[in-house]
Amino acid sequence: MTHRLAGIALAGLLAIPALASPQTVGPDELRLNITPYVPAPALTLRTGVELVEVPVVVRDSHAKGIRGLQQGDFTLYDGGKKQQITAFSIETFASSGAADASAAPLSGSPASTPAGAQPSDAPRRYIALCLDDLNTDIESLVRAKKAAREFVQTSLAPGDRVAVVTTSRPHDSQFTGDPAAMLALIDKVQNNTRYSDNVALECPPIKAYEAYLIVNRLDDTVLDAKLTEARKCMSLPADRSGQIGMITAAAAPIWQRVLINDLNTLRAVESMVDGLAKIPGRRMLLLASSGFFSGNLEGEEELLLAKALRSGVVINTLAARGVSTAIPFGDGTESRSITSRTAGKGRSTPSAGDMSSAQSSDERTESRAAMAKNDVLDVLASGTGGTFFHDNNDLLKGFRQLGMAPDVMYVLGFSPSDAVANGSFHNLKVQLAAGKRYTVEARKGYYAPSKPRPAAEQPSQESRLDAEMQATDILSNLPASLTWSSDRQAHLVTCTVRIDLNALKLATHDDRRTQTLTLVAALRDAAGNVVSGKRYDAELNLKSDTLARLIANGGLRITLNLEAPPEARTARGLVREGIEGKMVTSSQELQLP
Repeated sequence: MTHRLAGIALAGLLAIPALASPQTVGPDELRLNITPYVPAPALTLRTGVELVEVPVVVRDSHAKGIRGLQQGDFTLYDGGKKQQITAFSIETFASSGAADASAAPLSGSPASTPAGAQPSDAPRRYIALCLDDLNTDIESLVRAKKAAREFVQTSLAPGDRVAVVTTSRPHDSQFTGDPAAMLALIDKVQNNTRYSDNVALECPPIKAYEAYLIVNRLDDTVLDAKLTEARKCMSLPADRSGQIGMITAAAAPIWQRVLINDLNTLRAVESMVDGLAKIPGRRMLLLASSGFFSGNLEGEEELLLAKALRSGVVINTLAARGVSTAIPFGDGTESRSITSRTAGKGRSTPSAGDMSSAQSSDERTESRAAMAKNDVLDVLASGTGGTFFHDNNDLLKGFRQLGMAPDVMYVLGFSPSDAVANGSFHNLKVQLAAGKRYTVEARKGYYAPSKPRPAAEQPSQESRLDAEMQATDILSNLPASLTWSSDRQAHLVTCTVRIDLNALKLATHDDRRTQTLTLVAALRDAAGNVVSGKRYDAELNLKSDTLARLIANGGLRITLNLEAPPEARTARGLVREGIEGKMVTSSQELQLP
């Protein structure tokens, strides 16, 4: 069977919904939250609630796998409660030529399968090898491609299937076991960065991370520095009145461009996870990147991590920049890596006070920007049970450490005690018996299945939305229309939504007219599966003059662009208002090559 990394094809280039120029509204009048549209799955454990499988890799200080362990050498906790291991098997892999691939036998233990263990044939591994062409500088990308080529030639195990993808085209590849095909795809990868920090001609110059700090009011020292620069280059008086707004307004479009790029990157990674989730076997995403910002996108990160954990997809990340610049602090006698090791929550932006006073403002900002770019790579890895390789120029070592099949894997199985079907996340922890001091790598947790809905219970708004998106009939009880167009050459499908605000029911709060709208557009394959989808949740908080202007110009028009993979056959769209839950739907047969 041929597997294509085609998940939810959202990455490509994500555009903020297009509004005609006469329709311009203030940011406090229209707020949009853009997320992937993924129909709610039946949340079940890998083999049902009766058994949860926990793959475990044990390594020594040289990262070599430890053989010879037995079931009694492991202790497993579910939410802090010790569980009885009821199934135990061993999977072994053979490397295709790396010199350091041999497993280290446990001292005093035989290399053969331990008594009591059930040997198992290792399931095929599927690796999405992603070179981040949206955020990796040219020099780092060249080095990453060279290391990736050598990794493919020397370090894959027999039976491994690899899809070489990029963040600009996250699903444009098939899994293959042919190294020559992999090498050809690696050679084709080119830098596709969408923004640059080369702002020397601007007054004042504002770099991406500075714009992030200014717009979100995270560090007034950066704002003050830009005010000082503006007074010098623009000969302004030493008066803050009006100047703060001027600097913030200049920073806003810079940060907006970066935010769109970074949202595209997260969506690309999410698309890869969705694609991997559909494939049987061991699934892993290996992401090589110079890093990107994730400020303001914590919700997107959480959604991505939850998907990866639910489907058992591990994300390993490699910092393609290599050795990071150290940040001196205190009296300058110590240093620390710019990489922030986090668990994905509770992250904080380092302040200028954390840095050495000997550093210039630009140096401090550059160090903090590098820390923020690495932070998201750390979160993606640590949040999915993966590893973050960083601060090392030996990128081949990184690819091997992250991508080589473990020499031996122990698969523990247990039946959750007091399992409750409530869809909640369960933290897992695996420990070795006393005296065995090795590194343990295991999945971070699992999601319990959702509680079945009683037959008499009315469907929720979200389940109704999913049901209507799966239907083929047309609803028309909302004053809105959807029209479709396609660009065969660009493989794009566009849904244009027009909402008649004159007929739409609006609530009144203070001096504003309010409503919430949900817009969904999705493409389906011949079997009815969603292969591309976006959801826009819009909050309308319109002033009277804005509402009048929009009505005079024919209502509110929003354009949604969907990248159309080859298997897309039909389009389905929906608009729902939040006061009464009324909907309008539309379906369209696609004529794409």
